[in-house]
Amino acid sequence: MADSPKYPTDPPNTLHLRAGKNDHKGTTAAGLYFLAEDFLRAAKLTAEDRRTLTGGPSRLLALHACELFLKAYLLHAAATFRPSQLRTHNFAKLYKLATAADLRVTKSSADGLLRATELAEHNRARYVVVQRRGELPAKRAIAIATELHGKVAKVLGMQTLA
Repeated sequence: MADSPKYPTDPPNTLHLRAGKNDHKGTTAAGLYFLAEDFLRAAKLTAEDRRTLTGGPSRLLALHACELFLKAYLLHAAATFRPSQLRTHNFAKLYKLATAADLRVTKSSADGLLRATELAEHNRARYVVVQRRGELPAKRAIAIATELHGKVAKVLGMQTLA
């Protein structure tokens, strides 16, 4: 069952994120999709820039795109869970909810999302310069985000721009 709207003008299944003491208006599945698409586009652009010394920025942007695409999908399929369950950065939890709501990705992408959770990739990509064996390289994170992009675009009836 979906959460009820926080503000009288909000549509059902609006996600409200908390930033400090101020509660901001929530967003819709389409809003998260467009934001994810921007992060994916930025990941691809930074990956193409040969002046970068590490893949960290591209990896971080791609991983965040993955998270946002999963959340957009889940918010669209809100009949199967509560939007409050989206207040996590745990890829495994988001992926589990998404598969319960009929999202299907390749085994390679599923394994990558689960591995990203195990290795705390979201944090490591922000702070650690040296990659550990088994971590997702930027190219692989971008490939996973690109797959999610296509799947979520289809479900939401969007054209892909990234």
